[in-house]
Amino acid sequence: DFIINVVFSPDSRYLASVSVDGTTKLFSVEKNFKDPLVLKYNYGFGGRVVFSPDSAKLGASTIVGSDKNIVKIWGTNAGELIQELPHSYGVRSITFSQYENAVYTGSSDMLVRYWDLNSITPVPLYSIEHDDRVEIIQEHPKVASLLLTITDGGKLRVWDTKAKKAVFGPLENRSNIAPW
Repeated sequence: DFIINVVFSPDSRYLASVSVDGTTKLFSVEKNFKDPLVLKYNYGFGGRVVFSPDSAKLGASTIVGSDKNIVKIWGTNAGELIQELPHSYGVRSITFSQYENAVYTGSSDMLVRYWDLNSITPVPLYSIEHDDRVEIIQEHPKVASLLLTITDGGKLRVWDTKAKKAVFGPLENRSNIAPW
C-alpha cells in the first residue's frame, strides 16, 4: 500500500519503510534489498520509523491507526521485538538517545516521555509537558542534558532534562509552515 516514510540507517546498512498496509519493511543493503524483514505495525496517517544512532534498533510510531498508542522497538539484526512502549494517545515523534539505551517519545497528550530501554517494565523515567503535540525531539550533540523540542504549532524550546524545565524559548514559528 501507500508508503508513508522511508529512511536509511546511520551506518547505511539498512533501509526501513513504513506503509499504510500495516508493515515496516527492513531491507538489508548487503542483501541487495532482497527478502526484507516484515515487522507488523498498524500505521495510519503520521507513521514514522527511526533508527537508533548506532543502527542497532528501529522504532515505530504513528498518530492514527490501531497501533497509534504503542511505540514498538525492534532489533535491526534479526527484527526481534525488543519493547513496546504504551501511551494513552497517538505518538508522532520518537528519538533514540545518543547517550543512553533510551528513547524520547512525543504523543498527542502533549507530553514528551523519556524511556529506559533496559527496564523490564515500560514506564517512562520522566515526562515534560508541552502546550501542543511535539513533532521534533533532538538531543544536543555534546551536552546530554539539553533537549530541543518543536511542537506542531511551531514553538521551539530547549530543555534542561535534569531540571525538567525550559531554559530557552518558546520561540514561535510565525510563518504558518509545518515544523518538519
